[in-house]
Amino acid sequence: MTTLLIPSCERRFLQTVEEEIAAAPVRQWSQQTLRFCFRLLRDMREGSASTREMLEATLAGGIEARSFSHNYGPLLAAIDDRIGGVRELVRRLSPAEDPGSEGLLAELHLLEQEMQDARDLLVEALSRASEAPAPVDWNRVRVSEEAYARGETKLFSRR
Repeated sequence: MTTLLIPSCERRFLQTVEEEIAAAPVRQWSQQTLRFCFRLLRDMREGSASTREMLEATLAGGIEARSFSHNYGPLLAAIDDRIGGVRELVRRLSPAEDPGSEGLLAELHLLEQEMQDARDLLVEALSRASEAPAPVDWNRVRVSEEAYARGETKLFSRR
């Protein structure tokens, strides 16, 4: 099974951007630095989309609830940490004072939304995984066993 991970370099990148914002307004950044930030933020957004898609595939394929909670529960804290970092950058950049800041804010909002979508899916899945299983319908079991005994059904086998 693939465990989803969020690279720690993303956290450090967000911290570096925050430090750069504190050191100088975005309008004073070089175009090369700004393009580099845009590129990394887009890559982070693609990574978040990939995380969400992998999570969807895992859930669609079926997974035992306890195993899912154990393997994917820790991802929630990592996503929350990244969302918090993005929101802090948005707070520090708002209101945007120049086109560079506006572009950076737009990329940050897109990243935040993609991360939030992945988080929402994970929270829902973890919530469902923690629910108690439905009670056994013993009458349905009895009816199925009787149908099997009469030859009306047969065992399912995977090939």
